[in-house]
Amino acid sequence: MKILFRLDANKQIGAGHFERCFAIAKGMQATHKTSNLSIVFACSLLPKKYKDRLQDSGIKYIPLPVLQTQSEDAIYLKNQLEAKVDLLCVDHYSLADEWESSIREKCKKLLVIDDLANRKHGDIDFLLDQTFNRTEAAYYDFVSQKTTFLLGSPYALLRQEFYTIRNSKRPSKRSIAPPPQDSARVRCNEPRWQHKYTCRIFSHTEKVL
Repeated sequence: MKILFRLDANKQIGAGHFERCFAIAKGMQATHKTSNLSIVFACSLLPKKYKDRLQDSGIKYIPLPVLQTQSEDAIYLKNQLEAKVDLLCVDHYSLADEWESSIREKCKKLLVIDDLANRKHGDIDFLLDQTFNRTEAAYYDFVSQKTTFLLGSPYALLRQEFYTIRNSKRPSKRSIAPPPQDSARVRCNEPRWQHKYTCRIFSHTEKVL
């Protein structure tokens, strides 16, 4: 099974997209322990510290040119893929309907990670938005009727260490640190928010892969 993530992370846009996707990738490795699981990150100008984390985790990396247009980005990425991937996860505010429609032929299933609800998406299978109290109504004008929604705090993207702490002892009320430059999106710091998001996400996607 091959999982591809398309995102960018740098000083200008912050590390939030990388941290979200990396958390999902690590969770997939933990919940789908099989030798045929291959995870790949496709990014433009990814800083070395993030590439090192991918390498240490056994995750492959595809370098991309700087994003100019959605169509050019999709064409370049398609040319890097020899065959269809089982699941493509995209977490990028500058990629939407045009990119998704172009890349669709190279993936069996397409998952979009979003939290803005402000742009039209193409033929996507899943939409993940961890925003507190997010409802499907926010996306009715932006996705097709076939899209499966993964919305709200049950899909909060937290790293594994928070689950480990929760299982060993009750955490204090100290804030859970968000990804760099994403502090405005943290809605709650209570322990009850530490859901098993990875199992939820993967169980939905695995059923139809």
